[in-house]
Amino acid sequence: MEIRLNRAFVLSLALIALLTAGHSVRVLADQQKLNGAQITSALEGRTVSGVQNGLAWEQDFQKGGITVYRAAGEDPSEGRWRVKSDQFCSQWPPSRAWICYDIVRKDGTVSFVPIDGGNIWRGSVRPN
Repeated sequence: MEIRLNRAFVLSLALIALLTAGHSVRVLADQQKLNGAQITSALEGRTVSGVQNGLAWEQDFQKGGITVYRAAGEDPSEGRWRVKSDQFCSQWPPSRAWICYDIVRKDGTVSFVPIDGGNIWRGSVRPN
């Protein structure tokens, strides 16, 4: 009986891993994951705007690493951005931590995919 329980447990974990991996592939299947140079080209000198949890937002990505985030009804917030190891990273004072994301693109839309599995932010890209 103990062997069956362990085997069932292992099979359950394998199934969860398989389903999770399949979900990741489906999310990126019709999108292009950007490398470092492509991230810089897609964001630098541009504004990304979207809606997250019913709240409209936009973020400017300036040359030199300054980024400004604006959400409806909130004061603008200024932070820093950079590309590191084919990921977009941002820092928002007073925190000194850099948070990094994979960037995927489909047509004129980019998605910020957190490496920790949090919420994906999607937005349309336009020149500043």
